[in-house]
Amino acid sequence: MSLFDNVNTSATVKEDVDFVKGQRKEPLPTDIYNLIIKYAYGEKSKGGAMGIHTVFTTPEGREIKATEYITSGDKKGNKTYYEKDKKNDDGSVTKEQFNLPGFSAIDSLCHLVIGKGILDCGSEMKTINLYDYDAKKEVPTEVNMLMELVGKAVCGAVLHQIQDKTAKNAQTGKYEPTGKTYATNVVDKFLNAADRKTASEIKNGLDGDFADKWLAKWKGQIDDQSTEVKSAGTKGAPSVSGEAAPKTSLFG
Repeated sequence: MSLFDNVNTSATVKEDVDFVKGQRKEPLPTDIYNLIIKYAYGEKSKGGAMGIHTVFTTPEGREIKATEYITSGDKKGNKTYYEKDKKNDDGSVTKEQFNLPGFSAIDSLCHLVIGKGILDCGSEMKTINLYDYDAKKEVPTEVNMLMELVGKAVCGAVLHQIQDKTAKNAQTGKYEPTGKTYATNVVDKFLNAADRKTASEIKNGLDGDFADKWLAKWKGQIDDQSTEVKSAGTKGAPSVSGEAAPKTSLFG
């Protein structure tokens, strides 16, 4: 009797492929890049927060993907802002309102490329190929596409960033760091394609020196946002298909 008598195998199994672990495209080095908006579409999270998914391409064909949440969830009123207490000189406390970072980012992007804010943008249902985690492949998916943004040119101050890998804690239901990290590209700031000014610089008629200051600080650097680094108090280290549909608003 053989040790392997009860083992089943198959002659049609795909041949193993030699694969070097971790062999993937490294993120782009931190710099300011010319970008074209390939996709921009909206989608609500399970909690009701409105997310805007964007895909940008460089002239060399590299893609940078991002998701920014421009509203809070249902429980917090689907607001584009948050509030903080301000203590006044007389001892009283009032509320100050600030834009959500995601809202500021996407709203500035819209002002730079089409001259109006995100809440004034219409959307159309379009079908594109998106990765489906159940199917484990890209499948045709209908999305609310912000067509006014598609194909527009913009500049992005792009960070090479280190982030935590997370996994869902079965007991708390929350996603927590696993102790492992990954590298990715993050658009830290949008600038107009013509002269690399921010939306704020254009709005206020400023000559604009944000791009130069940002490059002096970040060009070629790595922005390490992993848990170990953040807890130590440090940051940074050298180193469309489908038929046209009636336009609607995502925000009605």
